[in-house]
Amino acid sequence: MNNLSTIDRRVLEDYLEMGSGYVLDFTNSSFQEAIRDFCGLDIYSETYSDLGDSKGKRLRSFFAKASKQQLGAVLRGLLDYSKVFIQERDTSKEEAIEKIILRLNGKQPTPEATHENFLEKDF
Repeated sequence: MNNLSTIDRRVLEDYLEMGSGYVLDFTNSSFQEAIRDFCGLDIYSETYSDLGDSKGKRLRSFFAKASKQQLGAVLRGLLDYSKVFIQERDTSKEEAIEKIILRLNGKQPTPEATHENFLEKDF
């Protein structure tokens, strides 16, 4: 189930700092616990070991195999976690991640309020 585009994956990998095999500031056990809390799955099961054993590789495997609902739940949890616990983060990607989550959950992002689309509204 490839529910993420190449651009989606790139945004997520950059934001979650997955380049060196890590995911944010998680330890193996805290990562396992978080993913279980977010969607009820064990990220350390054999299902997610096909790309390797690092947190980043397991999360990449999850990205490729998870349903839209599971992806949406995990991305929401990781984004919320990052906003609360990661002080030095790239906030420029957060809006794009919010849109990915909305799309996965079957919702359309609300258009940004602009002067032009305000004038087009019926009152």
